[in-house]
Parts: sequence; C-alpha cells; structure tokens
Amino acid sequence: DWWWKTQDKHPEHSTIVPIICASNKAHLTNFLGDKSIWLLYMTIGNIPKDIRSEHSTRAWICIGLLLMIKIDNVESRMQWYAAVHHILRPPRAPGSWSIICSDGFTYKYYLILNGWVADWPEQCTITLVKQNRCPVYKVSTEEFGNPKPPDG
Repeated sequence: DWWWKTQDKHPEHSTIVPIICASNKAHLTNFLGDKSIWLLYMTIGNIPKDIRSEHSTRAWICIGLLLMIKIDNVESRMQWYAAVHHILRPPRAPGSWSIICSDGFTYKYYLILNGWVADWPEQCTITLVKQNRCPVYKVSTEEFGNPKPPDG
C-alpha cells in the first residue's frame, strides 16, 4: 500500500527508489582509548528482501566511514548528523535521473529515504534518546526543533 500511494504522488513514467541505510559502530583499538568508527551502508528497496539479506549478493554497499571520538553530548551528535547529511545529500535534483526499464519505457526515478537499520544503542544515539530512558516525551510546540532533549 505504501509503495503505490507514494508512487501515485509522482508524475507518469516515473518510479521511486526507496533508500535503506544502515550504520554500525566499531571500536578501533584500546590503545587509542575511546576512538570508534561508524560504518554507513546503503541498499535500495527495489531489491527483493531475500536477495538483499544474502551476504554473497553484495546488495549493501559501504557509503561512508566516520571517525568519531565519542558521541556523548548534543554537539558531537550534531556533528554526526552533519556528516551523515553530507554523505546522503543527492548529487542531482530529484527526477533528473532516467533509466530504461524492462518494459522498454524510460522512467525518471526519485530517491526516498525509506528506513534505517541499527541496533538499540545506535538507534538511541541517532534519535538523541538516552539508552535507559523512555523514548516518549511530551513537548510543547515551542520546543519542536530544539536540538537539546528535554530532561526527564
């Protein structure tokens, strides 16, 4: 349902390409202390999930390596966001790519960030939620867009 509803919002002879990203934090060495590297991966939702989940198909590609010392405050998290935003920015305007499909028609395609795969600690880091706290907060309208999460 989501696919067709989203597809209907785009012009005729166009298709959507759902982008699925994943991240994985890896500890580099004990010698350097708190140094970690974040591996960023990407695949597309047009690939069937049984093929996408097989390691041998190489459906996931590494799109970035982020060397981060420690992500423990709002400023370092904002740096992580800025780096990921820079990596994921589209190199061209939406709909400026074309592809000839199996039916012989040329389609313009639109990239849509559809999902992010991460384990629980990474999800908390990405969403600015403390790991041992409830991820649901009540905030006022004035607090929307504030990068500092509320206490509580």
